[in-house]
Amino acid sequence: MSSIFEYIQNNPQEAQRLVGLKYEQVQELLNKAIELH
Repeated sequence: MSSIFEYIQNNPQEAQRLVGLKYEQVQELLNKAIELH
């Protein structure tokens, strides 16, 4: 997963195409997942 995360961080414009979420939504989702972990 880290490679996808790194790719999206380096290419935020690709986030929606790859996962169907805007970059900001991906960031929020990952931050919540990290909090819960």
